[in-house]
Amino acid sequence: MTVEQNKAMVTRFFEEALDKGNVRLIDDMFTEDCVFHRGDLTEGRKRRSDMVKGKLRHIAISVPDKAKAAKFYEETFGFERVSQSRVATRLSDGVMNLTLLEFETQEDAGDERGKDFIGLHHFGIWVDDIETMKQAIEAHGGKYHPGPTAHAPANAEHKFRDPYGIVFDISTHGWDGAKRLEGN
Repeated sequence: MTVEQNKAMVTRFFEEALDKGNVRLIDDMFTEDCVFHRGDLTEGRKRRSDMVKGKLRHIAISVPDKAKAAKFYEETFGFERVSQSRVATRLSDGVMNLTLLEFETQEDAGDERGKDFIGLHHFGIWVDDIETMKQAIEAHGGKYHPGPTAHAPANAEHKFRDPYGIVFDISTHGWDGAKRLEGN
């Protein structure tokens, strides 16, 4: 390793692991048998395992015909219809919520993709604490996303965009048909 590579690695460690709290970086940078001469970073590894984890429990797909799409998922995969609204039909496999969105207006759509967008619209993560998770999202480059203005989406407490612009929402109470699962 060159001096420049070593400096870059040390800088990355201080900026990402220590300053930003990215303890996952410790596993990437150090072997299990690494000896630390000042302090012990195994505490960082322990902190990572104790970290509050979100659970993926919601996927929203924008479709041109939510009734036809719902029939497909119900008949093909045995998903159960758990609720519906003017804009959404919510299905579940018993753990995950699959929401089929059919937007009538641009305001329903809530962003630049518009009402005619077809495809994966966003996903949702069930978390324990909104404020803690908002801080973590923003600390890691996520940005708040206001979402739709024409209707209040059920269970979508807060929407964000990740550093690549992908939309997701976080909720402390989950989505219709989603289950938290014991121990999670």
